[in-house]
Amino acid sequence: MDIRFQLIKPRKQNRPSPQKKSPKEIRLISPSQSKGLQYEQAAIELLIAKGLKLLEKNLSCKCGELDLIMKDGNILVAVEVRVRKNNLYGGAITSITKSKQQKLLKTLAYFLPYLSHKHFQSKQPFCRFDAVCFQESPRETHWLKNIFL
Repeated sequence: MDIRFQLIKPRKQNRPSPQKKSPKEIRLISPSQSKGLQYEQAAIELLIAKGLKLLEKNLSCKCGELDLIMKDGNILVAVEVRVRKNNLYGGAITSITKSKQQKLLKTLAYFLPYLSHKHFQSKQPFCRFDAVCFQESPRETHWLKNIFL
């Protein structure tokens, strides 16, 4: 069955039960995950300041994950957030390889029926992929629109 024609809802986060959890059951995030969440929030703030509207974040399925889903007018924008310490190996944008692009395309195709239904009155919107790239040293931020087709 073609997944493009199914209305799929994103996975819900496991909600903690009212019972107390043992220390083994409590999931702590690593320092790198914490840093990633901070940069993701910085990307949201940057894009909202530029006039985009946040629709969803961290949609994941078996195909992959979409960091941010934004709306730019009537266009659905899937945003990949990337961070690198420096530009020694090409920086953050070069880390979005051809295989990563294919994963992003498959993941968006998976969620497109859900996103169309929830945010675009069940009409399939025009879509684009953007990237917000952060470099820590020297500190730089780049918003790249329509990074691939």
